[in-house]
Amino acid sequence: MTTDPDARLQRLIRRLKSADELKRIHAGLLLGMMGRGASEAVPTLLELLHDESVQNRKLAAWTLGNIGQGAVEAVPALLVALRDTNEEVRKMVRESLEKISPSSLQARAA
Repeated sequence: MTTDPDARLQRLIRRLKSADELKRIHAGLLLGMMGRGASEAVPTLLELLHDESVQNRKLAAWTLGNIGQGAVEAVPALLVALRDTNEEVRKMVRESLEKISPSSLQARAA
C-alpha cells in the first residue's frame, strides 16, 4: 500500500466497485476506520446503498455511519433507506443515522 493518503483513498474508493466481494468489504472497513477523512467516498457509497445486493447495502450503511459527520450529505438517502426491504439493512441504516445525525432520526420518528 502506498504512503500517499490521497492515492490510498482513491484506491479504496475504486475497490468499493470491485467484482470481488472481499475487496469491497475490506475497502469499506478501511474507509470506515478513516472517519471524516473518507468523505470523498460518500458518492460511491450512496451507489452501493441502492445496490440489489443486501451485503452491499449493509456495507454502504455501515461505512457511511463510521465516516460520521463527513457523510452528512448521505442523510437524505439514508432516511429513504429506512424503508429497505431487508431488516438487517434497516437496522444498519438506523445505527448509521444515529452516528451521523441523531436529530434527523429523531425528527423522522416524530
